[in-house]
Amino acid sequence: MESARAAFTKLENAIGSVNPEDFLSLDDDALRAIGFSRQKASYVRGVAHRIMVGKIDLEALEPMNNDDARKRLMEIRGIGLWTADTYLLFSLLRQDI
Repeated sequence: MESARAAFTKLENAIGSVNPEDFLSLDDDALRAIGFSRQKASYVRGVAHRIMVGKIDLEALEPMNNDDARKRLMEIRGIGLWTADTYLLFSLLRQDI
């Protein structure tokens, strides 16, 4: 958790408010300096792009039950069970996954 927090702080320092548009403005070197591997950068760029074009609606996950929300998240390239459950716990504040 500590390394994730440090990486997020580096990302905030690089772009200010963390949002898809500003994330996509970062080049490979900037992302590497923040701590993104080439593969992780590719995955997150894909998520950011999908959010921008409306292919991902994170707010639509809120009313879903855990299984449906998890399934929807795991349709996204680079998101597996651990990432989906982490999103449910920390972003949607689900207590029981």
